[in-house]
Amino acid sequence: MMNSSRADLTFWRSGEDSLYIYFGTTISEGVFKKVEQLNSFLGSYPIEGVIEWVTSYTTLTIYFDSAVVSFEELQEKISRSFLTMETFNVSKEDNVVKIPVCYSTTYSPDMDRVIEHTGLSKQEIIQRHIHPLYTVYTVGFLPGFPYLGGLDDVLITPRLATPRRVVPAGSVGIGGSQTGVYPVENPGGWNLIGMTPVKLYDPERENPFLCKPGDRVRFYEITEAQYQSWEEEEYVY
Repeated sequence: MMNSSRADLTFWRSGEDSLYIYFGTTISEGVFKKVEQLNSFLGSYPIEGVIEWVTSYTTLTIYFDSAVVSFEELQEKISRSFLTMETFNVSKEDNVVKIPVCYSTTYSPDMDRVIEHTGLSKQEIIQRHIHPLYTVYTVGFLPGFPYLGGLDDVLITPRLATPRRVVPAGSVGIGGSQTGVYPVENPGGWNLIGMTPVKLYDPERENPFLCKPGDRVRFYEITEAQYQSWEEEEYVY
């Protein structure tokens, strides 16, 4: 494995057919915008030999055919593209996904824990949770699980010391400085403060994933009665 740096990029080679590009070491909106900029460029201006790429908080991983393009050639092409990125006018409108959440006691088993940790009332926690316009930094862990940046610092709450064996699909939780939604039933250690009736992952849909990296997410509160009577067709994807 070796690495080299060009401008704001740091390249790491892993094996014969993949490379990591680091844009920084701190999770932030500014760093993620650089990741998204290169992600958009690769989608608009394909590089011969590149098979696929995956974004994360601070990196972009590229898988390539080493018989078509070498690590050095790919590094040079990406560096040159990044340095002149503005000339390509790579941009996209934010896709805002609105997700209804029921914060009733029935669906918020860890709300009291968050209240104790933050010193806020339940209603203050709800208002602070629905106020931000979150950014989907990456999707993973589970199919369609969105890692959201932008949580109010006051709501930061440590994960559970012992994860639950079963977290229901649709559970909305806080894990440290992040918030997210469990798209399928799975073990997990985030603090559960609500539930959404919307399916973030549905293999029967044309696009199974509701959220993708770079999207924005806005939560809004619904009542328990609305949650229980919710029908999937009410939601526009």
